[in-house]
Amino acid sequence: MTVWVIIVVLVIAACVAGGIYLTAAVGRWGGIRTLSHGKTWLRRLMSIGLIAVFFLTFTLTLRLVNAVIIYLHVIAFFLLSGLVLRLIRFLRNSKPEDPKEKENEGKSAKKTKAGSAGKGNSGIKVSASGKVTKVKTERTGHLYWQGWLALIYSVLYLGVAYYLCVNVWQTDYSLQTDKSIGTLKVAMLADSHIGATFDGNGFGEHMQNIMKQNPDIILIPGDFVDEGTSREDMVTACAALGKIHPKYGVYFSYGNHDKGQYGYNNREYTAEELDAELRKNGVHVLEDELEYPDDNLCIVGRKDASRDSDRKPLEEILKDVDESKYIIVMDHEPRDYELESQTAADLVVSGHTHGGQFFPVTYLGEWFGINDRVYGYEKRNNTEFIVTSGIADWQLVFKTGTKSEYDIIEIKGK
Repeated sequence: MTVWVIIVVLVIAACVAGGIYLTAAVGRWGGIRTLSHGKTWLRRLMSIGLIAVFFLTFTLTLRLVNAVIIYLHVIAFFLLSGLVLRLIRFLRNSKPEDPKEKENEGKSAKKTKAGSAGKGNSGIKVSASGKVTKVKTERTGHLYWQGWLALIYSVLYLGVAYYLCVNVWQTDYSLQTDKSIGTLKVAMLADSHIGATFDGNGFGEHMQNIMKQNPDIILIPGDFVDEGTSREDMVTACAALGKIHPKYGVYFSYGNHDKGQYGYNNREYTAEELDAELRKNGVHVLEDELEYPDDNLCIVGRKDASRDSDRKPLEEILKDVDESKYIIVMDHEPRDYELESQTAADLVVSGHTHGGQFFPVTYLGEWFGINDRVYGYEKRNNTEFIVTSGIADWQLVFKTGTKSEYDIIEIKGK
């Protein structure tokens, strides 16, 4: 929790400091400079107003958290564009001067000065007596490269990020085991957060696409819904699970959002009603429990590591298990690898991290020890681990360090 407090404080500090910089940067646009008539206070006020209008628009259309993400990226691209242009100017100025070219430039400058002496808008002023003085002028016709480059970068970058978040890809894994399970095809999806990037009907469409892969079993390790999921979407999504019939069924374990335990929760149903709706549609809900879909397979669902203080150690859950069976564990948060790898578990599947969400903070969770892995495959001892980036997202509609996905895991045994 301390790490997240630090992150929030840093984000607020970045927003404030970045806002000061962005106000000055936006004020350099030609249109604002012209309309402010050289008055610094008016230029700053217009810049703040323009930024506020765009921020409010994105807040109302995409939620506050997405408006903040857009705001921070725009600041970053303004900074980046400024650095790039400074570097270009530095490289150009550091080139050796050609004496002939310098002489030609001098002659050209004299002609320009003589031709514009009477116009009063080229940096000089001619009095009635013929005295010539230099004056400071606004370059209203000058193209503001930094601003336009930052705007183009932001639109392109965040446009791709939106595409990566709201579209869903299939990621394939192929595993081997010495246990007698034949060939088992597992479909695994997590972090659907119904209502964030698709509603209940959209979830049903994704489930139909997944079923085209003919999985033997479907595993959902948490965050099926969250605090913002409506009752209607929850019921519709549960019904979508009831309409599919993989060989060994659909299994679910809770994540940190499913029970609506966070303070901003205002949804219209309880955790018990969600549980009942899932079970009514044939979903196997496991909380520190295990089931045997057939004679050679064992499925375990763990309680969430951060929201359930009474969560049992995996070793305790598996104390009486037949280790000849292939054991798959659903554990929403990938943060117990060391202990899980010391058990009889063959495969542990997780979500929660959203694949790191944003570049360059993709692996922040690993660096600070929040998670054992942010994304992908890892093996410790005889246990294999897979973390999915999630089929959707919580509140956010941008992914820059990863993409939305579901996983098809083919396990080949004896």
